[in-house]
Amino acid sequence: MSAWAGLDILPEQRLLLFCIRTRLDAHARRCAQELAARRDLDWSRFVALAIRHGVAPLAHAHIDALACGNMPAPLRGELETRNKAVAFRNLWLTGELLRLDRAFAAKGLRPVWFKGPVLAQQIYANVLMREFSDLDLFAPPDRLGCATRALKACGYEPVHALASSRHERLLRRLSNELCFVNPVSGVCVDLHWALTENDYSFAARAPLATCAIELGGRSILTFSPEETLCYLCFHGSKHGWAAFRHMSDVADFIRRRPDLDWERLMSGRLPIGAPRMLQLGLVLARASLAAPLPPAVAAWAESDRRVCAIARRIRARRDLPATLFEPWTYLAVMPRGDRLRYLAAAVLRPTPLELDAVLLPDRLFFLYALLRYLRLARKYGLTLFTRSRRAGPPRATGPEISPHRRGSGLRRPRSAP
Repeated sequence: MSAWAGLDILPEQRLLLFCIRTRLDAHARRCAQELAARRDLDWSRFVALAIRHGVAPLAHAHIDALACGNMPAPLRGELETRNKAVAFRNLWLTGELLRLDRAFAAKGLRPVWFKGPVLAQQIYANVLMREFSDLDLFAPPDRLGCATRALKACGYEPVHALASSRHERLLRRLSNELCFVNPVSGVCVDLHWALTENDYSFAARAPLATCAIELGGRSILTFSPEETLCYLCFHGSKHGWAAFRHMSDVADFIRRRPDLDWERLMSGRLPIGAPRMLQLGLVLARASLAAPLPPAVAAWAESDRRVCAIARRIRARRDLPATLFEPWTYLAVMPRGDRLRYLAAAVLRPTPLELDAVLLPDRLFFLYALLRYLRLARKYGLTLFTRSRRAGPPRATGPEISPHRRGSGLRRPRSAP
C-alpha cells in the first residue's frame, strides 16, 4: 500500500518530500518524476513550500534530476537565489562558531555545540545542506557564569539585560536558555544550561553523553548520537512537526547512524524527552521520508495507536500556519502528569519580558504570574478587538474558496506568546 493512501495532501508537498530525501529507490524516483510532469503542479507553491519548511538547499540539490526540465526557469532561479543566501549565512555562522570555540578553549572551557552547523555536518557532512539561523551551545549550570563571561568577551550581549545577580538567578530558575546577540554582526547565540525546563518528568536528569566531531578542521564537542536523536524528536514534537526540516533531520540522521543503540532507546530510559516523542519522530521519518528503521524498531514505534493517529494527522496537513499545531501535538505526546503543568506554565510562568518590566522582591514573586497574565490578555485581547473592528458588518460573498488553494503564497506564521 502507498505511504500516501488516504491522505489528501497537495501534490507540491508530495514532490517536496521526495526532493528532500537523500536517497531514492527506483520506485520513489519514478513517483517523483510523475508528480513533476503533472500539468496542474503549481511550481510557485513548490518553491514557497521549500522555503517555508526550511529545506530549500535539499530541494535545490535534487530538483533538477527529478523535474526533468519541467520546472520554469524563473522559479528555478528563485530557488537558486535562496540557496545561495542560505549558503552564505551558513558559512558565516560556521566561521563564527569556530571563532567562539577557540575563544572558549583559550579560557579553559569546552562548550557543547548542537543543532546549527554541527548537526548539518553530522547529517550531511556539508554545512550548506541544512538551513539554520543561529548557534546553540550548552554549558552545565556550574559553568554557566564562565560561559556568559566568555560570550561577553567575544562581543555578545544578552538580549534581555540582567539588571542584577538576583535577576539572573530568577531567569535560571524560570527558563533553560538565554539568547545573546552580537550587535555588530547580528549573530545570535542561544546559551542553554538545560535542554528543557526542569519541571517536566522527561527533562534530562543525568549528565548527557558527548562526543567529538570534526568541523572546519577543528574538533568540536557535541551530544552523542542517541542523545542527539532523542533531542531531535523532542524538538520536533515541541514545534508540532510543523516544518519538513524536523522530519528530514530525523530521517537523515538515522541514515547516517546505522550503529545507534536501539535497545537503549526502546527501553524507555531516554536521556531527554518522552518515549512517545521518540516514537512519533520515528513514525513520521519512516512514513514520510522512508527512514531505514530496523523491523523491531519500526514495530515498537508503531505499536502505540495514539502515536500513529497523531502522525497521520500531521502528515495530512496542507499549507497551514506553522504555529497552529505546536502546543496540541506537544501536549499529546507528553506524559499525562506534565500536561497541566505545561498549560499552567504557558499562562503563568514569567518570561524575560516580565522580568525586564519590573524587578520584584522575593515576597512579591507571585505577582510575576499576574503580570504575565495581564500582558498576554492585553496582547491577544487587543489583537482580537482590532480584528473585530476591521471586519465590520457581514458582507455577501461568493462561493467559499479553500484556503489551501488561494494562490501559491503561504501565510506567515504567527509569533509564539
